[in-house]
Amino acid sequence: SDVCSSDLVALSVSFAPDQLGSYASIATSIQIADAAGTTPSPVTSFELFLPAGAEIGSSSLGLAICSSAILATTGPEGCPPNAQIGSGSAIVTVPFGPELVQEHANIVAVMGPPVHEQVVTLLYAEARTPILAQLILPGELLPDSGVFGERLTSTVPVTATLPGADDAAMTELNLNIDPPGLRYERVVHERTVDYHPQGVAIPARCPQGGFPFRAVLHFQDGDTVTSRRTVPCPSHASRR
Repeated sequence: SDVCSSDLVALSVSFAPDQLGSYASIATSIQIADAAGTTPSPVTSFELFLPAGAEIGSSSLGLAICSSAILATTGPEGCPPNAQIGSGSAIVTVPFGPELVQEHANIVAVMGPPVHEQVVTLLYAEARTPILAQLILPGELLPDSGVFGERLTSTVPVTATLPGADDAAMTELNLNIDPPGLRYERVVHERTVDYHPQGVAIPARCPQGGFPFRAVLHFQDGDTVTSRRTVPCPSHASRR
């Protein structure tokens, strides 16, 4: 069930495969509503809380690292294949005079160099039309407690537009951790072979009521909005 503290933000989450005791990709989507004809206040940072037992940090993702400098100069193509942990997309609303234009961006998530022993993630977003832009969103994987085992925190750089106009505002963020098409490389008998890494381990037992997720968004105007989503326990037929 969805419980949102505001109609402004909606969070959706799904597992694939949706099986207890399996390794799965986690698809998340955050949608931010705006009043007709206006741009919402830009998101400056967000936190995504993951349920206990289903943490990115305990997966086999991110066997290599990639730096912000490499992303800025060469993009994800310059990173080791084993550094990628996810992919997705975003929609950014850009004011052009009296019009609001939606900018679509592709996102690649990689593992970054650790800072103070904390796991670092880097989200690389690239948009091509109507303007060409690249953004790097730094984040950290931090331990949590209670029903949540881990939280992904990330900051969103302010994106200026035309002089005197509002800043660009993200209105949708889709992120798939361990997407089905993700490929790593390893050497077997002196040959380099591609393989799909094990994703996030889904616990063998489902907590009462399902797996809880929470997204907390911080906006430029000072508002903070929390959205919650519970992924139902898989049916008996899909349990391993």
